[in-house]
Amino acid sequence: ADAPQQTSGGSENNMAVSGSSSVVPETGSGSDESGLKLNLPKRRPIPKVGRNEPCSCGSGKKYK
Repeated sequence: ADAPQQTSGGSENNMAVSGSSSVVPETGSGSDESGLKLNLPKRRPIPKVGRNEPCSCGSGKKYK
């Protein structure tokens, strides 16, 4: 009894997914892409390591 329900439910879900996926990119992806493009340039620059600061690898030696 469970197998026929899963088969019919699967086809209904595929139809629902295809219908919703065609709607989502029209409204969501345009605003999401512009938001991502705006966020990328706002990242902080990586601070430079000074000559007498310890090496970032954790060896304890000074960075030269």
